[in-house]
Amino acid sequence: LEVDRDSRMATLSMLNVTDARFPSLTDPERLAEVKAFLSAEIPKHVAPFSIDRLIASLDDGKAEDANYSTAPPNILYRDRPSVLVLIDGDPIWEAMEDSGYERVVNSPFLLARKGKSNTLYLGSQSLWYTATDVKGLWTLTDKAPQDLQKLLAQAEEGQAVEKPETPPEVVVSTKPAELLQTEGKPELKTVEGLGILYVANSPNDILMDINGQAYYVLLSGRWYSAKSLEAGDWSYVSSEKLPADFAQIPEGSDKDVVLASVAGTQAA
Repeated sequence: LEVDRDSRMATLSMLNVTDARFPSLTDPERLAEVKAFLSAEIPKHVAPFSIDRLIASLDDGKAEDANYSTAPPNILYRDRPSVLVLIDGDPIWEAMEDSGYERVVNSPFLLARKGKSNTLYLGSQSLWYTATDVKGLWTLTDKAPQDLQKLLAQAEEGQAVEKPETPPEVVVSTKPAELLQTEGKPELKTVEGLGILYVANSPNDILMDINGQAYYVLLSGRWYSAKSLEAGDWSYVSSEKLPADFAQIPEGSDKDVVLASVAGTQAA
């Protein structure tokens, strides 16, 4: 922020978008490009705002945070390209007008079936999957019904999506969830001079405390810890109780983005 103390006004001069999610965007390199684009463009479109109103809203936010549950979401891990399909509870099927199809209305993804058929389809403009159970195994198909493909094309007119080189695995969750991904097995690199490792081949902020032999992941500004990524029993960790070395992560290093969520740092 650039602050004018005389006028009590602030201007957003820099923004770092650390996470972004789009149902049809699964390629890590393309996602990184989108985050960089948003980081560069958003500050250009934010009008100057009152410092006093900002302080008041932050105080309100702290009061609200005190009432939030710290229970971890369903944290899933895959070491290959994957896409997380969220459904808000058990699937609710409703008819798609004048089509003969039903779709799940409590999900942002297109999950459809013909009438009450047991054959389910999950679609985007570039890939289609099929399954017999929403929570079951989804397999890639090139035989999605043409009329269903046409319905999706009409709904997403002009939203061309590039087909990924490697079709992602479909991971479905009917409760709040987060998906951690690595490109192959985790590649751990050191934060120089500290007892911390970080996972270099992941778009997520995943660190390991060497002394405690525990993983820490930052999700939506909150920290969770587990002994294993694959079968982790994740638990919430307040920013005040992180390993001491977290606060020593150098600015300008590969993982300095987490400093805003580490108590006692200038960024926080």
